[in-house]
Amino acid sequence: MNVLLADDEFLVRSSLKSMLLELDMGIHIAAEACDGEELVEKVKEYSPDLVFVDIKMPKLDGLSAIRSIKAQYPDTAWIVLTGFPVFEYAKESMELQVKKYLLKPVSMADLRDAVDSVARDQTVRLNKLNFEFEH
Repeated sequence: MNVLLADDEFLVRSSLKSMLLELDMGIHIAAEACDGEELVEKVKEYSPDLVFVDIKMPKLDGLSAIRSIKAQYPDTAWIVLTGFPVFEYAKESMELQVKKYLLKPVSMADLRDAVDSVARDQTVRLNKLNFEFEH
């Protein structure tokens, strides 16, 4: 699974990267972005399977970045990882159909559950595509 990490804080990206690799779930960190504009560019460049995105980032906030690119990459799963437990952010995330809305600091268990959920969805989607291709 190719993953993109988008957060304006290097230490958060570094910690998340370390935690994801520790999960040992076949994750490849394809790229990192430190602001919303870079996130959009990196999604276009790498077409990741999964993107972890912070809400509060410079240039373009995370939710605006998702909104601007999501339609072009319908198979990319999005997980919001934020320090802001604000109802409006959670509501907007749901409207954008993000897979999970996780609060910082995220636990290993929550991270594993989120990645597991995306992996299951990916498997179902790929099986459906294979079935359609065969028939």
